[in-house]
Amino acid sequence: VGDREMAVEGLNFFTELTAFTEADVDVARAMLTAVDELVAPERAIVHISNRSRDRATPDAHLGDDPGQVLTLRGLEACPGVRRGSLYVTSDVARPLAVRCSVHDPGAGTVVCVPLTALGETVGAVHLSWSTPDALPLPMRATISRLAAHTALSIGNRRLVHALQGMANTDARTGLPNNRSFDDTVESALARPDTTGGGAVLMLDLDHFKAFNDRYGHPGGDEALRTFAGVLRASVRDGDVAARYGGEEFAVYL
Repeated sequence: VGDREMAVEGLNFFTELTAFTEADVDVARAMLTAVDELVAPERAIVHISNRSRDRATPDAHLGDDPGQVLTLRGLEACPGVRRGSLYVTSDVARPLAVRCSVHDPGAGTVVCVPLTALGETVGAVHLSWSTPDALPLPMRATISRLAAHTALSIGNRRLVHALQGMANTDARTGLPNNRSFDDTVESALARPDTTGGGAVLMLDLDHFKAFNDRYGHPGGDEALRTFAGVLRASVRDGDVAARYGGEEFAVYL
């Protein structure tokens, strides 16, 4: 009963903390803190995939192994990730034991836990002890719940960021839209260090309606994309170019 109450309390504290956590690395560190209180692994590593999904970085660790940056193919070699659920090797020193290429201490207990949310693997957690059979059976479900909540916290945050990006981006040109542009200018003007050194340019493509009538809307869309590319390549770092509406563009300098 004591272990179960401790597990429930740990989960509750962890859930509350992640509600106020803004970065993936902070979620990873919070998870390891919770895991350390519950099962005290000698070593632990949390790998989180980046948003472009080309690698996984060791965002948090316990013990003397900080982990290595992995390709996603390397992370997918983990038995837990391949199975899609918590995988325990009770004694990796046994001849027929399944070993994890991501985390293999050579002896003792190794636990592989995938971080999966919204149909996507966002990372994995690896725990190890130098002694065999170190993870109590009742704690396996608790570790799985911690991992599920960690993955959901990361997945939800990424989904929100993606939706915000879609809401602020013009679909045809990939430039910020008028809403995003207005917010950028308003924020810039509200900064205390702004000393009136900014400028706003409004641009309009001449004869665009006639071009559209002659070449059709697909041709008009391609013209908008081409001009957006020229505009994007012409502004400096820190400037903002946007499609303001129709054939109108705006630049904040």
